[in-house]
Amino acid sequence: MLDTHLAVGLLNAIKPDAHLLLVGDPDQLPSVGAGNVLNDLIRSKALPITVLKEVRRQAADSAIIGNAHRINNGEMPIISREHKDFFFLAAQESEKLVDLVAKIVTQWGPKNFGFDPIADTQVLAPMRRGPAGIAKLNDVLRNVINPMPKPEIYIGGNYFRQGDKVIQIINDYNKAVYNGDIGQIISIDKDGAVRVLFDDGRIVAYEPIELDQLLPAFAISVHKSQGSEFPLVVIAIDLSHRNMLQRNLLYTAVTRAKKIVVLVGSKDAMQIAINNNRAARRYTGLFSRIQNII
Repeated sequence: MLDTHLAVGLLNAIKPDAHLLLVGDPDQLPSVGAGNVLNDLIRSKALPITVLKEVRRQAADSAIIGNAHRINNGEMPIISREHKDFFFLAAQESEKLVDLVAKIVTQWGPKNFGFDPIADTQVLAPMRRGPAGIAKLNDVLRNVINPMPKPEIYIGGNYFRQGDKVIQIINDYNKAVYNGDIGQIISIDKDGAVRVLFDDGRIVAYEPIELDQLLPAFAISVHKSQGSEFPLVVIAIDLSHRNMLQRNLLYTAVTRAKKIVVLVGSKDAMQIAINNNRAARRYTGLFSRIQNII
């Protein structure tokens, strides 16, 4: 997640005699911004590197761990009725996929595991648009999790309703909220001002003109989920997502789960993602500059 500009800011901000420890997973999605900092540093072999092999997020016998490794190695995950933390539900049609996701979030998760549809559950999808995209999933999930009548506002192409789950999409240093922070709308007044309770317990106020900082978050992109973890992760994977299906995207999505993963969709789409390990090449100068120094 560390792009070139952020890396420069970090290095300029710390003292020359400071120690810097970078922790990351080079197999996950690269930073949205320019650069390939972590991979370039690892590839240069100019720095001491430690590889952590013991997984502590899940139990040692977790199917999440085993299937994440299989995906990363270009193999299909093993789907078994004996698994208690990794599930796959087939849905060839996008409409059925969306319906199944809604039932998992609102019925299966709460009934079988006590997961709250908002606090404990996160739906992930590769694309915003399309019949099984993030926008469609958010519309459906909002109406079953947080139905009307409640105060709401439509602005910037998005509906915001009191009780909605939302995600901050830019860094706002004045409000001390940052890209990826997730919260819930607790009030919308008659003038359109919104108050959001974030996961860390803080309440942040937004004027209507500031609502472009927020997006609905019953479903979010895999990119937005990177760096976060959730008890229950529901992953929508559909052939309509074909343009975004990549191995590192699926691997990243699966590894967001602390306790349970549910994949919903098409095995063909899953196979396309696993077969596609051709991540877009990034042309950077960091690796060559390090090589010239050493």
